[in-house]
Amino acid sequence: EDELAAHSTGVNTTAAKVSAFGIGGLIAGLGGGLFAHYTTHIEHSNFTILLATFAIAYPILGGLGSLFGTVLAVLFVQGFLVEGLRPLGDFRSLLFGALIVLVMLLRPGGLIARPIRWGLKPPPTAVGGAGKSGGSSASSATSASQPGTAGHA
Repeated sequence: EDELAAHSTGVNTTAAKVSAFGIGGLIAGLGGGLFAHYTTHIEHSNFTILLATFAIAYPILGGLGSLFGTVLAVLFVQGFLVEGLRPLGDFRSLLFGALIVLVMLLRPGGLIARPIRWGLKPPPTAVGGAGKSGGSSASSATSASQPGTAGHA
């Protein structure tokens, strides 16, 4: 999330950006190919504002840093709001909008706001402050190398 911090640790940020863009394009291409195969005919009326709203709402509801949360949001919205509440007609769109507003107000990080770790361990934390040998080894080394000069400039 912090490009300067990633670059300072030795990560090639340009390669990471290009890789992310390429993987995103690959996923979008596969999705478009599957959609075209499923519908067999594509025109502009297939892509409504409701479809765009769903695409934006899934990560908002699930949490921007949680892949699992986004998948759960897709299952909830498509399984419950779209199909389960079909008898309500257009009223379900109002419920969907209200759900998005409520989540953004009450849980801005999403329903499941856990970051993606991708198998990486969290960074180690320092235990016990400066350590056991802290500053005593440096001061003893200095005093041992220059006997009799302590306090003299």
